Amino acid sequence: MHDTMEGVLKGYVFRDHFIPEVGLHQGSVKFCPMCFVDRTYYKLIWELALVTVCPNHGVLLIDHCPSCGKKLTFDQTSIRYCSCRFDFLSSRPTRVKPKETLLSSLLFKMTGEVISDFSRDTLDQNKLINLSMGELIKVMVFFSCYLPGKTESNKIKRFTRSDTNLSIHQTMIETFNIFMDWPKNFHAFLDSFEHKQRTDYFYLNQTYGINKYFGGFYRHFLNICNEIPNLEYLHAEFNSYLIKHWNGSTHQRMLTNINEKELLERRYLTMKETANYLGIDYSSVDHEIEKGILTAKVIPGKNRRISRILILTSTVLTYKKVLEESYTLKKASELLGVNAYTLKSLVRHNVICPFQGPNFDNYGKWKFLNKDISDLLFRLDDSITQKNPQSLFVLSGTNIKKIKTSLSYGEIFREVLNGNLHPTGKIEGIGLQSYVFDKEDLEQLFKQDDEKMA
Repeated sequence: MHDTMEGVLKGYVFRDHFIPEVGLHQGSVKFCPMCFVDRTYYKLIWELALVTVCPNHGVLLIDHCPSCGKKLTFDQTSIRYCSCRFDFLSSRPTRVKPKETLLSSLLFKMTGEVISDFSRDTLDQNKLINLSMGELIKVMVFFSCYLPGKTESNKIKRFTRSDTNLSIHQTMIETFNIFMDWPKNFHAFLDSFEHKQRTDYFYLNQTYGINKYFGGFYRHFLNICNEIPNLEYLHAEFNSYLIKHWNGSTHQRMLTNINEKELLERRYLTMKETANYLGIDYSSVDHEIEKGILTAKVIPGKNRRISRILILTSTVLTYKKVLEESYTLKKASELLGVNAYTLKSLVRHNVICPFQGPNFDNYGKWKFLNKDISDLLFRLDDSITQKNPQSLFVLSGTNIKKIKTSLSYGEIFREVLNGNLHPTGKIEGIGLQSYVFDKEDLEQLFKQDDEKMA
């Protein structure tokens, strides 16, 4: 044989590449019969468990005699003929799709073999190409242990004599696919642990937090990322997944230096995070949840643990935007051309509804939305009735005090909105100070109010 493998501690050196022992196909021989047509030459790279197809011919390597079904071994007297005298050159190996050759193509490429244009162009976009052969084998074998449907194990799987080339091929297709369409497929792989934790005994007996969700995968994943420097991108993407998709459990304390942008990329925020981000207290968060402004879900506590309330981040962002576009009592008063006392009168008589306020939702500070202020002024504009009154009157707190009436500022404008009083026009002024009324209409309104009081 042209190639040689030299034994080292728990592994082998092949063409200057360290091959971990778990990467070898134990106890059987596999090869491409179509390669034998060109030259009856056994390629040592076929002994790698992860090389399951021939990239040059696009066929599955055979490890059993197609005629008698006997497993191929090194004990055979001939590499071309089976003990049943079947000629392997006449076999018809199973063809595979081009994407099923990618992992074997990558291993071939690492040894200097020529691969197809499709494989080369596809692999150039895959981050696994930056690994050494030994690192690639470790990563593939590790992830194959945690595929959906696999039972959790504390040991990294070693391929045994009972593993056929076909079974290894099917496993490696699924494993290699994790790293295709990056990072979408990687996230889908991590999503599969949500089902595992509900069904596998191993997960059900974990405590809480990240080990409850990911089981032994998390610890082994960190170990392999620390062992292989070129997997830094993988660790970073894992953290990114946690930030965006995690439901707020205890592992968040492990993710330090998370900036505001990363925080808001998560699906849920805790009560504390929500309150801090919005600049309000816990009771105010509770009120917004009760009003349906913030959407929350409760994670029931187990074993006497306190239940956790998580708030949907998208509703927090929407609410934050609303808060930024709202006005304080002072600013809203200025826009309406009244003082704070008069604005509160308008609130009491439902002329304008605050977004937040002490007498509204127990929030300590008054907040008014720009939209509500604009809508009020629009309604007043729409109620103007053009006429030429003999005497005009501007409604202001000072002017109302000069008139003997029990109606407050808020009550008068409530009558305007009810259609019982109409402004006759507008003058230069700010907010409500710009509307003028017929003095006779006002006197009539005051008289009706006095009659009701009598």
